[in-house]
Amino acid sequence: MAHTVAFQPNWVSPPGETVQELLQRSNVEASDVLRHANLTSNQLRKLFSGSLAIDAILAKRLGELFGASEEYWLNREAQYRADIRHIQISETSDEAKSWLAQLPVADMAKFGWVLQGRTVAERTHNALDFFGVESIQAWKFRYQRSLAVAAFRSTSAFETNPASVTAWLRQAQRLADEQACEPWNPDKLRSKLLTIRKLTRQKSPSKFLPFLTKVFSDCGVAFVVVRSPKGCRASGATQFLDAQTAMLAVSFRYLADDQFWFTLFHEIGHLLLHGQDVLFLEDGSDVTEVEETEANNFAANALIPERLNSLLYEVRLQSKSIIRLAGRLGVSPGVLVGQMQNRGILPPHRLNSLKRRYNWEEISRFSSVSL
Repeated sequence: MAHTVAFQPNWVSPPGETVQELLQRSNVEASDVLRHANLTSNQLRKLFSGSLAIDAILAKRLGELFGASEEYWLNREAQYRADIRHIQISETSDEAKSWLAQLPVADMAKFGWVLQGRTVAERTHNALDFFGVESIQAWKFRYQRSLAVAAFRSTSAFETNPASVTAWLRQAQRLADEQACEPWNPDKLRSKLLTIRKLTRQKSPSKFLPFLTKVFSDCGVAFVVVRSPKGCRASGATQFLDAQTAMLAVSFRYLADDQFWFTLFHEIGHLLLHGQDVLFLEDGSDVTEVEETEANNFAANALIPERLNSLLYEVRLQSKSIIRLAGRLGVSPGVLVGQMQNRGILPPHRLNSLKRRYNWEEISRFSSVSL
């Protein structure tokens, strides 16, 4: 199956960049590449990023798909690796030190994402390996999108380190890549909203997190929990890893049930309402967009359906009445208190004792969490 396409390759980017360009300009689909090249979705993503090298077998199959010769793909791979080696040689120790200073290296080592390393060279190698790149310049090129998003969000009053946010997102992606999910199915996810909502009444994360993972996986969503390192204020994020797999990451940053469940439904809102080519990041900042407002409204309505709003204004503002109403609505008392505070029915300081508080010891019992 040959589809000859004229193209001008970009020799300073991974060969996978050329594959992506050809996919956009030909009638070859990503599924064709998976099938004909005998690759998994994770391997295809690694090919796109440059972390999967093109050998003779893969070069032959790419040539059959796109019409370029096997020799072209092998030369493309060799040129890319040579460029990488040239960049590595040109990067100075001072540049490596400056780059490492941007990263939350101490927390990355503490959380088990990387080995600590005794020298600048070791720490640089470990960090590059974590990000799946071979040079600092390659890191800047590959992660420019998430760096730009994080920098935009940091225009709020809160201090955010874009490189730290990028490290958090990378760890989320690494965990998501390990999960086997069904193909993305938005209709199925919509049908599971009530099931997910009922989990708000489950007290222990070690019990509801595995259930959530299974529900999301069946809908084509890799659900991961990643503790945020220093400089990263992210509470949640969503993005599509490929056309068939979405990622939903949460950090449990506030360790309270109202915040966690609102963040979760907010992220679900992004997946169901917005495009697949956008990275959405929630960090508590005051940077607002139309999509953020839509996701907020989606989450509020998913937790307390609009048709039941009047009950929130009629209930007596005392613990017993709130607990009874929460049971009637099918949500936790903490979620109900959080929603009443968000809507101005309750002052921010009232009835916070009804909110369920989590701790990392119980969250860590969930095997897929990254501390």
